[in-house]
Amino acid sequence: HIERGGRLGHITRHMVGLFHGLPGARRFRQILSTDANKPGAGAEVLNAAFAAVDLTAAEAEAA
Repeated sequence: HIERGGRLGHITRHMVGLFHGLPGARRFRQILSTDANKPGAGAEVLNAAFAAVDLTAAEAEAA
């Protein structure tokens, strides 16, 4: 999508609720909402957003 001229924000708007209730979820949403809509945004925005979430909390909750 992005390679064909699409914007990252078109993709990430569907990801905003992905980590609802987990530590770091608010920061995840903030990064996606602000940085993904900037011109030229790419994979670095996704990396930063995923890095903000504490996935160990999700694993502990699932166990």
